[in-house]
Amino acid sequence: MPDAPVLPEDDQGWRALNPQLGARAQSFHLLVHGAKQAISGASEYGDAEDVAIELEKYAAVVGLEAYRLATDLADEYGLPRQEMPWNYVEHFEAEQARIEAHWEQSRAAHLEMMEGLEVAADDAAAGG
Repeated sequence: MPDAPVLPEDDQGWRALNPQLGARAQSFHLLVHGAKQAISGASEYGDAEDVAIELEKYAAVVGLEAYRLATDLADEYGLPRQEMPWNYVEHFEAEQARIEAHWEQSRAAHLEMMEGLEVAADDAAAGG
């Protein structure tokens, strides 16, 4: 994932922006940094599937916020929206839904496995 762009330190210019949009623009680098940390953590403590899922998840999260911030700024200040070769929002939202469904399936399988282990431990403790 690429680094977030470095924004100018222009206090007067930032104050001229809608406060919510300015705050989103100025904090975008924190979202990128958090995404990079999550991906790094998955690569250090997970397997290849964990890394792939985190990468896909945060590409969608960061991509959606970047697109939404750009379009919100354009709409707020009457600027033309950038023409996109395909529907990024639809793609990223579909990716987020797919990843969330995958995680829900993984969580359910993990809970089922843990319940099975607890039953086996209880049986072993009861002498069975």
